[in-house]
Amino acid sequence: MGSLGALLSAAASFDATATTHRLKRNALVYGIAALLGVTAYITLIVALALYLATRMPAHLAVATVAAIAIALILVVVVIAVILNARDRRLREIKRQRSMARTNLIVATTLALARKKPVLAAGAAIALTAALAMMRGDDDDADA
Repeated sequence: MGSLGALLSAAASFDATATTHRLKRNALVYGIAALLGVTAYITLIVALALYLATRMPAHLAVATVAAIAIALILVVVVIAVILNARDRRLREIKRQRSMARTNLIVATTLALARKKPVLAAGAAIALTAALAMMRGDDDDADA
């Protein structure tokens, strides 16, 4: 019962205003950083094209810069595909573990209900609480 009290106390003392301000501030700072990063990247591309134009004809310099950009795009896409596959595998493992826990709880409750029906009511409440907590764990993983 102590952990339930601690959970309720933590939920009651949660300050959403501070979290909201922190998230807004971080979004603004990261947005500015992203804008400056894109500006630097574009400047680097233009500088590379100008440098290559001094070494080779301008149309070949632009084609070289475009080929480099396409190669970078492919690298980023491959990384994204690998990370998505990893996340999918982790979600599937988590789902299987959750199902195993649920099956164990249900089997235990049914066995208990046959032998001690009065205790089964308490187990049903515990089952409901356990399932609610597991659903809360799954929501945190998606964020």
